[in-house]
Amino acid sequence: MNKNLPAGRRKSGMKPRTTDSNGLSMQYQESVRTEILQHLAAPGSHVSIESVANSIGIRVRTLQRKLSGCGATFRALVDECRHEKALEMLDDGRFSIGEIGQRLGYSDPAHFARAFRRWSRRAPSDFLNRGKARTN
Repeated sequence: MNKNLPAGRRKSGMKPRTTDSNGLSMQYQESVRTEILQHLAAPGSHVSIESVANSIGIRVRTLQRKLSGCGATFRALVDECRHEKALEMLDDGRFSIGEIGQRLGYSDPAHFARAFRRWSRRAPSDFLNRGKARTN
């Protein structure tokens, strides 16, 4: 283990940073997205900023500050990841809208449907039917 790296980088095994023109780490944002997707993939897992920060090995405020430096928020990243996973599951065609909503952490299918309409301007059933048509 390289002791010259900050503790959070040592624990998570992140690669050396690449920076954009503002000196901000875009790779850091991608590593946070990866953690969020891993939390979403775990059955019964709840995605929270606390759980992701703990997985990466940093404090919540540090995570917020670093994401802010990249022009992102934790909530926006969770939203993007949920949208990505929802599209994958709808395309698969094996899951109902209620199951997808539950797997993504929504307490009610209506909440998932509302979020999905906000993301794509279409109902999730439009995508679900398209995925089922391909599997038949």
